[in-house]
Amino acid sequence: MLDDDVLLEPDTAEKMLKAMAENGVDAIGADVFQNHKMSLAHKVYSAVTNLVFPHWSKKWAFIVRRNGSFSYNNRPVRSFYLSQSCGGPAQLWKKDVWANLHIEDELWLESFGFPYGEDQVMTYKLFLNGGRLGVLYDAGVTNLDARSSSESFKKSPERIYIRTKAQFMIWYRCIYRNGKDTPLSRLASAAAFGLKSFWLTFVMCAASVFKLDKSFIVNYMKGLRDGFRTVHSQEFRSIPSYLIKDR
Repeated sequence: MLDDDVLLEPDTAEKMLKAMAENGVDAIGADVFQNHKMSLAHKVYSAVTNLVFPHWSKKWAFIVRRNGSFSYNNRPVRSFYLSQSCGGPAQLWKKDVWANLHIEDELWLESFGFPYGEDQVMTYKLFLNGGRLGVLYDAGVTNLDARSSSESFKKSPERIYIRTKAQFMIWYRCIYRNGKDTPLSRLASAAAFGLKSFWLTFVMCAASVFKLDKSFIVNYMKGLRDGFRTVHSQEFRSIPSYLIKDR
């Protein structure tokens, strides 16, 4: 899996394939975005605006939280870590594993015009279904960030609406009702997402006041509302389970 705006070193594929074989994983992704190298200001911004926090796990590169946000390893000391999800610009997959995940069931992501969050949906699906996912920190992949598909999304006046609706639907399908859920897990996930939504409501209100533009909070609330309506629609409910063996 390769985006068209990344630069590979001559030995990138060799490094990824070797790490994949040595660690017995079904898929491996290059750490292209390097969250752990962000400036302090950028880390604070990510935490405030989407509850994306660092962690110091000795096992995981990225962890998917109950509220739908991910956390990143703030101080990786090895080149390879297992992971619960990863970015999509450069990945290697075992072909049979990819085929058996039925990624075609996730085509609902295309309904947003820009497939927001598809990397997490695809890779977390592997993890949830018992597969092994890895991340290589020194794969030698540089993100040239052409923004060929995301630029129009970022410029859209409805980007807050699209992002909020997409995040709600991804959380609902991948975490709240993923096929492994229980009454207790749903309660914990709902509480986590509720607290996140409560916090982000204040963030969006602050943005509306600061920018003198009410569309921030209006589009945020509309996104939550329409996300809730969509996941309870007959069309969405008819999508096969995110947990493959639950079918």
